[in-house]
Amino acid sequence: GGSGNLTVERVLADAGVREIRGCDVALYPCVIGHLAAGDPVSVDVADPGYDWLKPYLDTPTRAAATLLLASEFLPHAESSELYGQRMLAEYRRDWDRLHAGTVARVTRALDGVRLTSFYEMDLVDFLRDAPEESIVLSFPPTYAGGYEKLFDAMHRVFGWVPPDYVRFDERIEGKSALDTLN
Repeated sequence: GGSGNLTVERVLADAGVREIRGCDVALYPCVIGHLAAGDPVSVDVADPGYDWLKPYLDTPTRAAATLLLASEFLPHAESSELYGQRMLAEYRRDWDRLHAGTVARVTRALDGVRLTSFYEMDLVDFLRDAPEESIVLSFPPTYAGGYEKLFDAMHRVFGWVPPDYVRFDERIEGKSALDTLN
């Protein structure tokens, strides 16, 4: 749960675990999760100012690489300061080289990783449906609003609406974590 960059899933795959399921609620983790599960992946640009990215979304791996790079340059893109604008200009100037290198990184990172399934859903909902004998590893956000802030610009640029979920701090207020599953 909270698959993120699929770090745990990659470790499990390297260890020979064959049945691995994942979930997340943000665009980039969902794209790489679906990519690792062999599911179709579709990403589009919603903000016309970023239409120049459309040709780089033509395959699932290239879309994942585009999103990974976007997570690096979008914080600069929204800056009105000279440093931010220069960083954005450098990313655009060197985009083809950066993108090709990132495609190679994504390909290497996912080599040999095959998820049984991947879900765009709330972690607690995911756990409700997990087989009783499952081993569960999860990495929920560690502070309120952190996850939302991390992916906010990306979700706007690519027009992605995350699946419904309840933040852990809201969910467990006054309850134990186990009570939230009931």
